[in-house]
Amino acid sequence: MSEFNILVADDDPGIRQFLRRGLRLEGYDVMEAESGTVAVKMANESKPNLVILDWMMPGLDGPEALRQIRASGATMPIIFLTGRGGSSADGLALGANAYLEKPVLFWQLVERLHMLLPPKKLMSKTI
Repeated sequence: MSEFNILVADDDPGIRQFLRRGLRLEGYDVMEAESGTVAVKMANESKPNLVILDWMMPGLDGPEALRQIRASGATMPIIFLTGRGGSSADGLALGANAYLEKPVLFWQLVERLHMLLPPKKLMSKTI
């Protein structure tokens, strides 16, 4: 178990799988949500350390999911990861902490994670 839990909400299973694999290799535990509705429920129940949220999802879209997560009092960092284009100001104005456009280079996402989460504790080896 990692000390950090990340919730990935995207309706594209391929993107969720890509992010899950990469984030686990980086040492994070990953939960997945296929819709904004599921993301809100998981964010409220599981209290992840960070949420990666797609902007465009059927039903409850990313902006509405973000509003509902924030309305519950949650303060964890939220990163919009979107293919919609537009301005990052749109997402930041809604209360997101970062906004990245797809396709995104994985190292750029990891860079944002490192800026938004406290540093991971270094594992010490007994010699």
